[in-house]
Amino acid sequence: MLRFKEFMTEARLERHEYIQKLVDRHGKGMSFDHDPQNRHLFNARQGNWDNETSRWKPETDQAKIHGYAVHHTIGDIHEHDPDKKRGTNTDWMINQYKKGHYRHEDLGRVQTQVERFTQLKHTLPGDQRDLNRYTLNPSNEPKKLSLHGVLRQKEEHDKLYPDGPHFSHPDAKEVPGSYDRSKLKVFELTTHAAARAYRNSCGHPDNSDGWCTGWKSPEHYDNYKNDGPIYGAESREKHVDGEHHEWVKYQLHFPSQQFMDKDDTSADPRQIVKRNPEFRKVHFDYRHKGKPDDDGGDQMSGRGSVMPFLNDIGRNNMIEHDIENGETDHLRSHMAYYPTYFKSSHIHQMIDHPEIKDSKQTMRTITKLPHLKQEHIDKVMGDIIKMHEEGKSNNTWGEGWKTPEAMSRAEPFVHITQNAEHLHWFHKNSQDADRSYGEKHVAGSRLYNSWGQIPEIPERERNKDGYQRMAVAHHVWSKEAERIPSNTSRERFTKYHKDMQAHYTKLYHESDS
Repeated sequence: MLRFKEFMTEARLERHEYIQKLVDRHGKGMSFDHDPQNRHLFNARQGNWDNETSRWKPETDQAKIHGYAVHHTIGDIHEHDPDKKRGTNTDWMINQYKKGHYRHEDLGRVQTQVERFTQLKHTLPGDQRDLNRYTLNPSNEPKKLSLHGVLRQKEEHDKLYPDGPHFSHPDAKEVPGSYDRSKLKVFELTTHAAARAYRNSCGHPDNSDGWCTGWKSPEHYDNYKNDGPIYGAESREKHVDGEHHEWVKYQLHFPSQQFMDKDDTSADPRQIVKRNPEFRKVHFDYRHKGKPDDDGGDQMSGRGSVMPFLNDIGRNNMIEHDIENGETDHLRSHMAYYPTYFKSSHIHQMIDHPEIKDSKQTMRTITKLPHLKQEHIDKVMGDIIKMHEEGKSNNTWGEGWKTPEAMSRAEPFVHITQNAEHLHWFHKNSQDADRSYGEKHVAGSRLYNSWGQIPEIPERERNKDGYQRMAVAHHVWSKEAERIPSNTSRERFTKYHKDMQAHYTKLYHESDS
């Protein structure tokens, strides 16, 4: 007889069928007593159903609310299983939730812990490699091992024994230079096989993690290699504890100005060199193969040290180049590490560039620049409002929600705009966020706390039932707001929602007269 996971793999069931199988296995006796703020439970109590759960019809409303919350919570747990393809960790994660060992909002943390365990379990004794032997709450399950404890022990071990085996591959060619090989190892990844082996040496399990140049398909490797050499580097750096050293891995590609750590996150080249000055002595080739040399006049083309990528002129050239070509990924990296280099004129160019302003991630990063002015915000918000009014969108929320893209683009500016008209427009036109104090509530809170204005509610809600729904919603949000860690934000949101609850309660009673 096939085991459940094997059956699911062979049956090739659709996602909703697979989730229903999990619900049938685990849903009975599942309680939310330890997680009363579960967002699916909140949505169910508000009557926010969807097509996926409208097919089944429980006998009572309470059963429907509970069933909805169970179905979607288990679905979320499955989505957070690092091994979604086979679901090898889903049963354990569901059982830990049923036992009250974590809340829905902690799923990201649990996913990270399971990922780390998956990466290190091959280093553990054979009888400690099964995740089912572990628990997130050893005080409730004393016969099991603590998952947090074994991860902490691994971290302590790595501090004491940081070097570990160094990467080597026949197609990883050492890069010339006068740098100290005992402190820095730099090599060119001349083939896809070498890039794949280098990525695998970081412990990433599949194509969803790590450098794309080392994924199973050579497509990404070939694209980068055609522009210029791909370098790997193992750098001996001081640990954050200030006492130990560790070997840190990077991948460098100068034509695309990508300097990435082992988790494929942008690393600041200035900080890399600061942590290990030996990088200055490496003889890199950073010419862009797709472009002709210009006799050394361009600091972005040539052979030599990493220094031209660290000085102010080189940094400004990079920014100007990337704005002109709409390189959104590079610009986000520059804005994260060098925000003060972006002048007001740069911001104007970016928000007028069709490709850059079309990237929601990039526009969110622009809002954090120190030289951003209200005139920039007014320009962006004006374009967003125009897009909404013209209904330029490929999908809809239904009548009245013409452009969800417009709302998501406006979200980051809701926090910083000094124009109350923008906040009124956003609050009136945006859909209620799933999370209990989302961006719409930020707009309402700013209008009320900063300008003393009560935000307008849609015309269809201006009736007795609407006032009651709003009063109940603000009551729930005020309770949610009391859990915000920041004192200032907690007081601001709590006051706003409590005052709104009183306001709509008053309108509800006045509607009887």
